[in-house]
Amino acid sequence: MRALAAQTHHGTAHVNRWNRVLVAFGEHDGTGVTGGAMTAAQAQQMADTHSSPVWDEVAAELTALEAAPRKSQSAVKPVVSVTSNGDVTEGAAAVFTVTASPAPAADLDVSVTVAAVGDYGVTAGARTVTIPTSGSVTLSVATTGDSADEADGSVTATVNAGSGYTVSSTAAAATAAVADDDDPPLGYTVDPQVVTKVRALAAQTHHGTA
Repeated sequence: MRALAAQTHHGTAHVNRWNRVLVAFGEHDGTGVTGGAMTAAQAQQMADTHSSPVWDEVAAELTALEAAPRKSQSAVKPVVSVTSNGDVTEGAAAVFTVTASPAPAADLDVSVTVAAVGDYGVTAGARTVTIPTSGSVTLSVATTGDSADEADGSVTATVNAGSGYTVSSTAAAATAAVADDDDPPLGYTVDPQVVTKVRALAAQTHHGTA
């Protein structure tokens, strides 16, 4: 299965199908996989469509797996990962998607720490997001815009260890870049320390008005 999933030259749909099989076999944590674990019925449909011996084997394995005694859903600890929905410009919210695989049987509280680089008004620190039974939730982190020219920054969301889930070994943190949208000031700016010294000298009236 892993060799088939690695055949990227067949396209992303091909890779995703075989990764779904690996998720069903418990050999993939589901990160980046669309559609979740493949079912025996779906595998059998692929076998019937493509007349493939490999799909016949997969369908047989999944049929046996689904018929075998399973742990209750509540006993399975989901693997939680986080991804960034894209970079932003100051004033826009940095959005992250927090995903549990498999999806939890009940709402799952997950601890996430938000950190920031740059002065963009981000409220940093730990917060709790709740993943519903659909398997994912979005985390929106507000940034503020201003008129000051400054270096670009970033926002990072990191999944913390907690009860009822494990943290993904490959997608425990995600970062969104925050771009400054202000132009640098034009011309030369006088050093404020020099201005302060001149103000002090100008206040020395005992030297006379001249």
